[in-house]
Amino acid sequence: MTIIERLQAKINVGDGVIISDEYNRRYFTGFESSNGVLAVTKTNAVFFTDFRYIEAAKNTIKSAEIRILEASHSAACISVFEKEEIKKVYFEAEASYSYCTAMQKAMPAYEFVPGDDIFASLRAQKTPEEIEYIKKSQAITDKGYAHILEFVKENYKKGISEKDVALELEFFLRKNGSGKMPFDIICASGENTSRPHAVPSDKIIAEGDFVTLDFGSSYNGYASDMTRTFAVGHVSEEQRKIYELVLEAQLSAMKQIKAGVRGCDIDAIARNLFAEHGVAEAFGHSLGHSLGLYIHESPNFSPRYTGEIPENAVLSDEPGLYFEGKFGVRIEDIVHIKKDGCESLTHSPKNLIIVQ
Repeated sequence: MTIIERLQAKINVGDGVIISDEYNRRYFTGFESSNGVLAVTKTNAVFFTDFRYIEAAKNTIKSAEIRILEASHSAACISVFEKEEIKKVYFEAEASYSYCTAMQKAMPAYEFVPGDDIFASLRAQKTPEEIEYIKKSQAITDKGYAHILEFVKENYKKGISEKDVALELEFFLRKNGSGKMPFDIICASGENTSRPHAVPSDKIIAEGDFVTLDFGSSYNGYASDMTRTFAVGHVSEEQRKIYELVLEAQLSAMKQIKAGVRGCDIDAIARNLFAEHGVAEAFGHSLGHSLGLYIHESPNFSPRYTGEIPENAVLSDEPGLYFEGKFGVRIEDIVHIKKDGCESLTHSPKNLIIVQ
């Protein structure tokens, strides 16, 4: 069953769906373009795109009819919907407010309703092909981590900055098969590691620093995501203690991850462990998020997510502790959710590495 057929199974006769977001178009059709719209009904699916992409679309897309986009998106969708007496149209949360407003104004005969739940439920459960794309993306990411450890080892005594490391890492990832970066690389050192989303700076990496790298690759559009914290030169006893605690939290949560568990319950495993050690206030974000074509999808491991995690979801497991003005530690793997457990798709070492 194609992803479009899975979508059609979730809607009723008389329902239509408009898919215009770049990532959603790619998700449903497997085709990347800067312009296009997909109109779907219970029994029909038509992808419209302009002259620049029409030939490639015809050669790539097998799950929808291909037509050239001769006028507006609204006119294209009406040409599909009017033949099937469509009354209700689902739209995407990712579509801009101005786009939705313009479409509603141009299509007054249709009731527009949010399709967030439909799209989220589809994207939550990855197909075997999607899992393979994410695995290949993560393999590039793992390779990048091994490379950057050697890069830092060979160069930190010469004086290298966080920006130097981030640039070297991105170059290596792209050279070794990654598409565009799914998000900006985070490279933080020393006191900057206390900021979960620190921006690489001109700070020189020094002995005694923790270095936190949060980065990913993409393969056929699908993202990977990994965080590792390593040390340069030496560590204090406090640094070692906090690192081991974060690692314990990460592994403890992973042991309990399986299909059917609630996202909030997995988050609580790490959060409760930190509370037992008196550092709960230093863990200020959720334990993990889903990913795919988007780097952040649903469901999540968070205190607010009370829903069950479905089989074949892919989520991150990334506890962290952050102490302002001192240092922080985060360790992140991505896992494939299965009936009786989970498979880590991340294979980089998680033991405390001290680069010397």
